[in-house]
Amino acid sequence: MISRFRGKTFTFAEFEAVLDEHGLKLSELAGGMMGSNNLPGFRVSNSISRQLSDDEQPQYESEFVLENKEPVSGPVKLSLTYQNGKDRFGRTGPSFTFNPILVGANQSLQIAIESSNPVEYIWVKPYLSLNRMNLRVDMPESDQLREQEFIPDIEPLIKSITVIEQIEDTMNRSITVDDLDPGFSIVELDRASDRNNIFADFLRRFLGTEEILMDQGLPKYSMFERWRFQGWSRWTDPTAFGAYRRTFAIADRGDGLSFAKFNAKLPSAGNWKLEYYLPKGHFTEEYQLVRSGGSSGSSKRDGPLYIEVRNSSTATNHTVDVPNLSPGWHSIGTFDMLAEDVDVLVSDKSDERGVDVIADAIRWTPIETEE
Repeated sequence: MISRFRGKTFTFAEFEAVLDEHGLKLSELAGGMMGSNNLPGFRVSNSISRQLSDDEQPQYESEFVLENKEPVSGPVKLSLTYQNGKDRFGRTGPSFTFNPILVGANQSLQIAIESSNPVEYIWVKPYLSLNRMNLRVDMPESDQLREQEFIPDIEPLIKSITVIEQIEDTMNRSITVDDLDPGFSIVELDRASDRNNIFADFLRRFLGTEEILMDQGLPKYSMFERWRFQGWSRWTDPTAFGAYRRTFAIADRGDGLSFAKFNAKLPSAGNWKLEYYLPKGHFTEEYQLVRSGGSSGSSKRDGPLYIEVRNSSTATNHTVDVPNLSPGWHSIGTFDMLAEDVDVLVSDKSDERGVDVIADAIRWTPIETEE
């Protein structure tokens, strides 16, 4: 295209003709996006791995489900990182990227990958999608696999791609509120906003950093620019909860005067179970940048979480021992609720400096009672 049309304009038909000359089909590259105003939206689930043989050079199979939940097809690239092959600082070793694959509209694919080294992560990299980020499929890890000798020069292969039925949502009776949902907001109590702080405003102007990047109403978190604002911000991380985008709200240096509020309308009275979602880790991408593309881990510090559950008649306080919890959903308790709005308030209070407070998602699930 550059050699033929440098400094010139070209038509869409001419663009397609050049692709045809090189044996490329636009429909195979871009899917249905070229003729639609919609975008695909991808989800990943059901990751498993197994060792295929016990000989001197074992093979490993990594499997997961990739779903496109939207009525327009789109391409993705898959890439692998391995559990072994890291250097003595824990930085990720060699990786491998496959050619793009096209995921059809409302299609679910079960994908199996065979490799000579145990896989740590499978990255799903959409080109243009509602995800606006890469998705990460985490494979089971073990010290034994990490200590395996790395086998170079043997490329992995996509063993099979099978079209399957769309996976049913087993939690479809639950009400989930994520930090990107309309029911999420930030509540400030008796504290002036940092944006009205004259000293902070002067520093931003003096250093030439007047504009703060925003992400759906919250400042976009950056380790390197955290000093520029106080309070809650939004961070993107592959281990966070989310339909397409994976984000959470984060606060540090909290004084208990600011809250992340998750509002939900419960459709019926009765007993409801409340859960809080804890992501596996954060700062993945920025730590990789700092450590030259190395570690996929994080040295984050999480403190206790202080939560208030409030409806029209009652308010109860709860403390979640986050440092001793594993990632995933955790029960806050069971509540006898009316069919009305209920707020879950996550305080920004931190017991010590440098401890983060994470507000990712909450979930209400009705508890069946025997009559």
